[in-house]
Amino acid sequence: MPHPPRAIVLTFDRLSRRCLSFYGHEWIEAPNLERLAARSVVFDQHFAAESDSLTLHDDSAASWGCLCESGVIVRKFVEEPSSDSQNSNDGDSADLESSPLARLITQAEEALSELATSPDASWLLSLQSAGIAWPCVATEEFAALYADEFEGEQAEFADEIKLAEIAYAACVTQLDHLVGRLLATLDRLFPGERPLLLVGALAGGSVG
Repeated sequence: MPHPPRAIVLTFDRLSRRCLSFYGHEWIEAPNLERLAARSVVFDQHFAAESDSLTLHDDSAASWGCLCESGVIVRKFVEEPSSDSQNSNDGDSADLESSPLARLITQAEEALSELATSPDASWLLSLQSAGIAWPCVATEEFAALYADEFEGEQAEFADEIKLAEIAYAACVTQLDHLVGRLLATLDRLFPGERPLLLVGALAGGSVG
């Protein structure tokens, strides 16, 4: 018997598709997003209103209200920026778990654990992340993955664009790691028929 409708909508305010391998990038590491793309439908174009659009928020609220009236459980979590920085990607450069996206994923895991106890319920889990804004700073463990890009004497003379690319690459790999954590949670809690997972970015401009 098929399970009731269940879906997760994960949106990033900013994430450049040019920096993802399944859109053609050659060296940024994002294995979890690659694995998700390999078993999903990947769209080449996506059109959306800006995330701060009042119309978008009003329409979403009305849609969620209709879902609730229909008996669908709706859970919404919005990434909260770090209190010590205006850049919501930063967090503590030494502690991944203190980063805003990690906290959002933790909230999602807790909600999924609760939802998994009601196998006959229909639900929608909405996760809204700031994604990767500029300037971006990854935690130390992910920044270190790309340290060899500037080994030797050339490191001293690296141009700013290359440095920006390396910084962004580290943030993409960090984001990918946390998405992988969410995927692992879904595999653990829903080993049979998994919920529908929709991933999108509202804006995907160039690095910097």
